[in-house]
Amino acid sequence: MSKKIKVEVYIKGLCSRNQFAENWGGYGVSLISGDKRKEIIKSVGNTTSNEVELLAVLDGLRAIKLNNIHVDIFSSSSYLIDTMQKNWIEKWKRSGWKNSMKKTVKNKKHWNDLMKEIERFDSVKFIKIKKFENLNDREEWYSEFRKHNDEYSYDQYLNVVSRFEEVLTFAEIGKQGGSSYE
Repeated sequence: MSKKIKVEVYIKGLCSRNQFAENWGGYGVSLISGDKRKEIIKSVGNTTSNEVELLAVLDGLRAIKLNNIHVDIFSSSSYLIDTMQKNWIEKWKRSGWKNSMKKTVKNKKHWNDLMKEIERFDSVKFIKIKKFENLNDREEWYSEFRKHNDEYSYDQYLNVVSRFEEVLTFAEIGKQGGSSYE
């Protein structure tokens, strides 16, 4: 029996002047499966931090050419992770795309697109990751990370954090407004 293919997708979106009409965002995506790797860096005008996080995960999933595989998505976005882990989309659909405060959910098209992309895969797991500043934080965050992701050893966790810091750099490059890179 062959081993199931797994792809790790690391995403980060950033936006300058997030609350202003004129702003600039960018995101970085890193896809890793075994010894194969792909990076995506993009710039987006007139956006929000939440929207670039969704665009990052969508581009990441669309870059995966295989179907019926396992995908782990690593992100620091509470907006993305909470929505997926707490099944907010189903609640939004039942309420006519209104959130718990009875306001219209933003980025509805992106959420629907994301759900369609997810259907291609056997499983997709959304994993919260946070950059740490010192060794004490590293131990604390690993303890929190393990509560929900017990299949990752400490060394694997350090690799996850390293990859996340790299994709944060990609997002900064994208936010600076330059070019698209794939």
